[in-house]
Formats: sequence, structure tokens, C-alpha cells
Amino acid sequence: MIGPLRLLGDWGMCTSEECPADFNGDGIVDGADLGILLGAWGS
Repeated sequence: MIGPLRLLGDWGMCTSEECPADFNGDGIVDGADLGILLGAWGS
């Protein structure tokens, strides 16, 4: 699981094809991915 610090470190446009913090696969690490992370927190 990617943690919040990794997600924030990868914030913005993905610079390579592999972008593990881009949970929704849109090529951008943003608020949508943060929402997915927070929704899964503790589960």
C-alpha cells in the first residue's frame, strides 16, 4: 500500500509509465487519488 507521504511526493503529472500513487489511472496524482487513499485507510 502506498502511504500518504509517497502520494504527496508523487503529486502532479506522472513522469513515467509506472506511477504507483496514481490509484485511478488517469496519469495524475491528485485529490482523487488522495480520496481513494483516505477511503481505504484502516481497511
